[in-house]
Amino acid sequence: MQINKICFEQYCVEDPYSAQENISVGVKILGNYYKKYGSEEMALMAYNMGEGGASNLWEQGIYNSAYSDKVMNAKVQLIER
Repeated sequence: MQINKICFEQYCVEDPYSAQENISVGVKILGNYYKKYGSEEMALMAYNMGEGGASNLWEQGIYNSAYSDKVMNAKVQLIER
């Protein structure tokens, strides 16, 4: 996960180099975006490019990105195993 400094403070991260904390916070962030937008693709876009960047694309009718496609394809591959 790539957690920025603002998220360290918001989620009270004690050790930003801890893989366990990093993953835990990343999952919380993704979960919050999913609750907010109700779509895995939109949650991934907001996580990857920030809500402002994602919102700009949504206003243009774009609801997926190279990043969201890559993650969703990986999910499908894991399910098919």
